[in-house]
Amino acid sequence: MMATTDIKELVKNIDQNNLMIVRELKKYFPIRSGFTDFIFRRPSRFVRAVDNIDFDIPKGKIFALVGESGCGKTTTGMTLIRLYNPTGGHVLFEPKEDTLKDLREISNGRIMEYDGYIDLATIPGKWLKPLRRDLQIVFQDPYSSLNPAYKVYDILEEPMKVHGIGDSKDERYDMVLKALEEVKLVPAEDIANRFPHMLSGGQRQRVVLARALLLNPKFIVADEPIAMIDVSLRAEILITLLDLKEKHNISILFITHDLTLAGNISEYIAVMYLGKIVEMGKSDVVIKKPLHPYTKALIKAIPTPDPSMRKKMKDIWIKGEVSSAVNIPEGCRFHPRCMAYEEHPEIQAKCRESEPQLIEVEKGHYVSCWLYK
Repeated sequence: MMATTDIKELVKNIDQNNLMIVRELKKYFPIRSGFTDFIFRRPSRFVRAVDNIDFDIPKGKIFALVGESGCGKTTTGMTLIRLYNPTGGHVLFEPKEDTLKDLREISNGRIMEYDGYIDLATIPGKWLKPLRRDLQIVFQDPYSSLNPAYKVYDILEEPMKVHGIGDSKDERYDMVLKALEEVKLVPAEDIANRFPHMLSGGQRQRVVLARALLLNPKFIVADEPIAMIDVSLRAEILITLLDLKEKHNISILFITHDLTLAGNISEYIAVMYLGKIVEMGKSDVVIKKPLHPYTKALIKAIPTPDPSMRKKMKDIWIKGEVSSAVNIPEGCRFHPRCMAYEEHPEIQAKCRESEPQLIEVEKGHYVSCWLYK
């Protein structure tokens, strides 16, 4: 996989089957300097939450981003849809024709187009409003993402009013009821007149899904959408999400800690560690033939009801704690925790001194590890 900061070179190789093409994406958060830092003129420090990553999201597919807490998964999703402004890199995205038309109008023709794609990373914030229809997010906590003072109908109607969807209140009301029925919330009239606190966790998450669908998006970031839901309801939420994806041909970035879940619902998986993608490929390949020691450790850590497997669960190729995203280790950022590093002295110098790049080991299967150089 080629990564380049040259947008002209990047657009020459656009694959029209991809909805989103991400290259060298970075998101750094500055750390506020103290008085002593100012006195001694210490250099500025940053949390390197997302640190130079590349991947493609095909049209109508689910792309899962997997990793431990703090690895940068959510920051990646929020940066893609410009809830965070990227520090660097390119995010090529193919908007709907109506969205592109509105972008041309709002920018007075100054928007840069590349064969039907635009670079989300470089669009000024004042031009982003039309893109909000195409880019939606489902947050992890459904209750905190719903205004407790609004009824469900008001929550769902608000984005339609902002974007001028629906010619009248009656038309918007019908659209709200249809969206609620689509996410299996019935009777829709009753749900529409409730406040969020009157709904269960699963019902609230379905309301969030309905809100996203009302704008007819092309891309949804699903940020651990079942993490706050009872186990008995998780399957229903996932089935609803999959049905909506198929019906509306939506591309989804599915963020999760659960590698098994990612393997079951997504077509592609990227494993993330400390701001970097360390392995990526088709879901069945990554699950059945993991290459990176971190991916192997995640798979070995999957709970199993088989007592005979408990011994294997203890034999996990990982140790210690995640390093700080402020003081990232030199070389491979995983090597302080990697058991493979200790077992292969021939690569230890490289692991300590140089960061491995993401390379294609076999067709469509990428890994970032000196074991495969």
